[in-house]
Amino acid sequence: MEIGMLKLLGLLLVIMSVAPLLNFKMFSKAMKEVEKLYIVEMLISLFRVVLGLVIVLFFNVWTGPMVLVTVVGWLSLGVGVAGLLLPHQIMDVLPMLSKRPTTVKLLLVMVLALGLSMSYLGFCPM
Repeated sequence: MEIGMLKLLGLLLVIMSVAPLLNFKMFSKAMKEVEKLYIVEMLISLFRVVLGLVIVLFFNVWTGPMVLVTVVGWLSLGVGVAGLLLPHQIMDVLPMLSKRPTTVKLLLVMVLALGLSMSYLGFCPM
């Protein structure tokens, strides 16, 4: 079951990073629209909290490749809680990011690399 979470998160991160990289203009427009909608950030934050809690409570393993899943879970939980407690501060970051497309692309490539690594470890266990 633990390897299944590695596969799931790996594929999810790959899809979530490749789609915006391939459609960056549309993604940029969507980011600018989200900047205006606090409710969207609140819902995304709530999703992050739920995902983070599921991972932390059921897959909190600090050995082997499952460390990646645990770290993603804690990051998701932390960012989600921050988004719920500090929505204005989190929303202030979005306009700064939309003015720096190179930074956004670099972050997406980093997420892609993490997703590919997790997928590889999940589908090709040692």
